[in-house]
Amino acid sequence: MLVTGLPLFAAESLRLYANPAFRLKLVLLGLAGCNALLFHRTAYRSVDMWNQRFTPVGARMFASVSILLWSAAVVAGRLIAVFRVH
Repeated sequence: MLVTGLPLFAAESLRLYANPAFRLKLVLLGLAGCNALLFHRTAYRSVDMWNQRFTPVGARMFASVSILLWSAAVVAGRLIAVFRVH
């Protein structure tokens, strides 16, 4: 992500910054990072005590939110071309 995203941003930074889809993608990526941090600070601390058959509800919630945020970030990334500022 950093290897390809930073050069792309550097090449078109003024146009991308004005693009609402790009800003939404940045917000979604930040939220996904916060979700991962919260998961590791809460639910993952007790991973050794998890039952082999059932994953705790908290961990499932973090996983669901993660899938939602990353999917939305992918969609927002695709929408950058649609909302291209000329």
